Amino acid sequence: MLFVELLVPKEAFTEAECRALASSLTAERLLLGGEGVPRTDPGVLAWFGSLTHVIVRQPDIWITGGDAPGDKAPACCVVRIHVGAWAKEMSEHLIARATQELVDTASTFDGRPREPQVLVHVFGVPEGGYGLDGRVRRTADFQEMMEQAKTGTAEAPPGMAIDPACGAVVPADSPITVELDGEVFRFCCTHCRGSFVKQRRAAAPS
Repeated sequence: MLFVELLVPKEAFTEAECRALASSLTAERLLLGGEGVPRTDPGVLAWFGSLTHVIVRQPDIWITGGDAPGDKAPACCVVRIHVGAWAKEMSEHLIARATQELVDTASTFDGRPREPQVLVHVFGVPEGGYGLDGRVRRTADFQEMMEQAKTGTAEAPPGMAIDPACGAVVPADSPITVELDGEVFRFCCTHCRGSFVKQRRAAAPS
């Protein structure tokens, strides 16, 4: 569900380094939380990863601030992340993770620190604008696919809770909640809350 374009100046990094940078932007790396803890159910993470593509581009011409990036300043990395759904809810996390992953990865090159300047753009694909297997997939379709992929084995670290809809790890004081049958459930976003409530109502005896 992520299409990631990484733009880096020509000759700023070797081919092997570009591959390493690209590998740091996979769904498995971007969807980590604090201390490397996955932010969601393992099955959902694997499903997300299967729908994520990372492309590296090295433009022939690149001017910034009147100079080619890297001439007088650290190499610049521009990351464009296209999200199939929930761009608004995920943007803050994706920007922080992509920046940290690129800086951490680049710092290992040549055994010396090389911290690139990182600029991240997160784009949401409009509802009805994402196609898979020859048909349009909407938010409700993604919710259903996540539900099918979920293993139910995600564990919440202290101070966290599990979103029952998608398996995401969320703060225990997440304001996005619903109380059903005396139990309070917490969610990563309103989409998951709505999907969960809809499923519970459909499953309730009539």
